[in-house]
Amino acid sequence: MAATYTLSATGEAHTVPEWTHIRQRFDESAIADVDAATKAALCASGIELKRGGTVAITVGSRGIANITAITRAVAEWCKEQGAAPFVVPSMGTHGGATAEGQQEMIEGLGCTEEAIGCPIKSSMEVVELPRGEVSCPVLHDKFASEADSVIVVNRIKPHTHIGTAAFLKEQPFQSGLFKMMVIGLGNLEQAKEVHAGNYPRRMNALMPAVARRKVELSLDGSGSCNIAGGLAIVENAYDQTMVLEAMRAEAIEAREPPLLALACEHMPRLCSDKLDVLLVDETGKNISGTGMDTNIVGRVLNPAWDGFVEPPTPVVKAIGIHRLTEKSHGNGGGMALADIVSKKFFTALDLELTWQHMVACNWPVGGKIPVCVPTDAEVFLACARTAGIRDFATCRAARIVNTLRVGEAWVSPALLAELKEREDVEVLRSGLTVYDAAGALLPFDA
Repeated sequence: MAATYTLSATGEAHTVPEWTHIRQRFDESAIADVDAATKAALCASGIELKRGGTVAITVGSRGIANITAITRAVAEWCKEQGAAPFVVPSMGTHGGATAEGQQEMIEGLGCTEEAIGCPIKSSMEVVELPRGEVSCPVLHDKFASEADSVIVVNRIKPHTHIGTAAFLKEQPFQSGLFKMMVIGLGNLEQAKEVHAGNYPRRMNALMPAVARRKVELSLDGSGSCNIAGGLAIVENAYDQTMVLEAMRAEAIEAREPPLLALACEHMPRLCSDKLDVLLVDETGKNISGTGMDTNIVGRVLNPAWDGFVEPPTPVVKAIGIHRLTEKSHGNGGGMALADIVSKKFFTALDLELTWQHMVACNWPVGGKIPVCVPTDAEVFLACARTAGIRDFATCRAARIVNTLRVGEAWVSPALLAELKEREDVEVLRSGLTVYDAAGALLPFDA
């Protein structure tokens, strides 16, 4: 039923109409048996491990579907080859840029030693490799450098800053195996090197250069680097594992760009390219490096960078956030993408950790604090006012859980009127209230 709430800043009372839960129909192609598919991909890859040797497996900080099962399967395959695997948390500046924080992050994703069946070795120490013609230091995680082999595991997707689906030709290496080899395995020090200066342009140049150098050193017989290969993950629009492809180190450069193109083809999207208000239940570092995926919300906020271009779509007049995920450990990096946040979001912030991360990533604007309102309901009221809405019956608004999960949304009556005739939209439930009588956010799936 419709409910009335008051915006405390102005004393204005507004009646919020009932919302409708809808589901978009995307390609649902997915892998049913992730364990078997992971091992089959590794068997077909030609990756060779030293029998009796050690293998470092990378795990990052993102919310990758089935990451525990995939990591466990990689570890089991290594054991089947006669090698001794261990996991290296690989996430650059995340987890507070501490060994303990990074291990805590991957354990929070389900990758505990018990669950994956092998030890975790976490360190922020790095060793410097021979840089060759690369214009910055080439750094490698200490524990990974001590292993006989490294298998890099990561999801392939558009990066939140250095490129989008519109720039595949210019930026064929975004978030993926190259990035894991460089920033993941380079820890804080390599992240600072790559993010320094004019970050997008510098990262577009340096990340492939450092990755290529690590591959060269892994193949030249010197033993200075030891990347045996990688396992690439591509997900469908429902955040389900769609592709698992393993390859030797020397094949990564050729295979990553087409996998990125495939990931872009299957990216989810908001139910409309034009919204007055987008409500987001939660944001966080485990969801996206920028809290919310910039490719989903249509905001990047890089005005100081050369060649800066905001995504052309979607166009959202106001974005509101209700919660910061616990797995972010207080890191609110990227919160500036929103206009309004709740008091619960603000009180969950670790401001010191956030500014450290934002400075290290050379994106201080991303750490700016949005306007904070006392209740969840006022997030919507303030967003609607920001968008110029006076009659809430006309507000074209959508609510999503987070930017990893946009296939389902709650939509306002004005937006539903535009969507209900679309063949790719299914109505699941009607007559929904977003907030309770006290203005607290109600569960999305209840």
